Amino acid sequence: MVAKSFPSEAQYRRRASEIQASLRANGIDILVASGQDTRRYLGGVDGLAGIRPLWLVLPANGEPEFVSPRLETAEIRFQSWIPVTEEWIEWNDPAFPSRTHLEALNRVLERLSPDKTAVIGADFYQSSAASIDTLRGGFGVERVKDVSDLLVAARLIKDEGVISVVRRAADIALHSYNAIKAELTPGMTEWEVSRIHRTSGMDRAAYWLKDEWEYTPVGFATPLIQAGRDRSSHAHGLASTRVIENGDIVQLCLCGMPLFGHSVGFDRPLLAGDKEIPADVRRIINVAEEAQAAALDAIAPGKTAGDVHAAAFAVVERHGLVDALRHRTGRGLGSSELEFPELKHGDNTVLQPGMIFAVEPGIYAEGITSARFGDTVLVTDGGFEVLTDTTVGHDL
Repeated sequence: MVAKSFPSEAQYRRRASEIQASLRANGIDILVASGQDTRRYLGGVDGLAGIRPLWLVLPANGEPEFVSPRLETAEIRFQSWIPVTEEWIEWNDPAFPSRTHLEALNRVLERLSPDKTAVIGADFYQSSAASIDTLRGGFGVERVKDVSDLLVAARLIKDEGVISVVRRAADIALHSYNAIKAELTPGMTEWEVSRIHRTSGMDRAAYWLKDEWEYTPVGFATPLIQAGRDRSSHAHGLASTRVIENGDIVQLCLCGMPLFGHSVGFDRPLLAGDKEIPADVRRIINVAEEAQAAALDAIAPGKTAGDVHAAAFAVVERHGLVDALRHRTGRGLGSSELEFPELKHGDNTVLQPGMIFAVEPGIYAEGITSARFGDTVLVTDGGFEVLTDTTVGHDL
């Protein structure tokens, strides 16, 4: 049984302290971040609308604070240990002097650095160009530094808080898969399969969240579902109105962020009906399955991300299907949808215990089928642990 509870305040504070140490080591006085990944990772804030910017301000020495539209303040206080210290509104009120998010952010920065000599670290990857230009205008181009890589590095090794939530996200994906497998019949449409995924997934997410009222079980990604020779070779096709026929291979991608914005990777080809699988389709399925097995065997501390990709690539190359490859072997997972490193050629990042990946080499043969076996994998001291279930969906 997976332990129920979200990261504790102590875990959030430990994450903030580690980033503060990195800020100091890199000569950064104040971090300002507007990306949802950072506010979720440090503050536990999730599910807010992205129309009005929300800033997390973290001094290298001091307490973090949020700069928020007044609309979202109550929800932030409900979810997070970090206080809202500056609010902005869209009308005149002397109690709230800021009319835009940048005015409010500048008020905080002027309080923290009245002489404007602080070096500001901004997440260029998730901040708008207008926000960066405003910061440069107030502090000078030379005092506004890009700390995107610093934030990425902070999330490379997952703590127990992240791992615990990803385990539950993996459980949700498996729950959805089993529901689809039990109900899939020829004559259904792709979108009806998507509905099974969404309903069963929300049911399972609600189970994990029954004592966590701060968060929602309905923040679900749309699954990627394609069926038959004409559509299953689409790597990222959304579920359509196409009717699934007897003997179709339905490629399921149940990846996404089903719980608290934490991500999971789980992909399987599934047979609809009882027709025998043709030899050309069977070949694609077998190679994809073999490629994933080779990639998993290559995962261990000390190996590189590129080594894992090379192992899968070698299988595909040996079978003469390199032209049917369309993407890397895998990607980092965790407290956002896409994390690093990536399991691809040229990524020399050394694998370490605590990294989590979607291991998902795929074969896409136009006019025949696609097949992608994907799983969520945790690197451990002794090798790896599959957080999804590799015994599920390997019975075609």
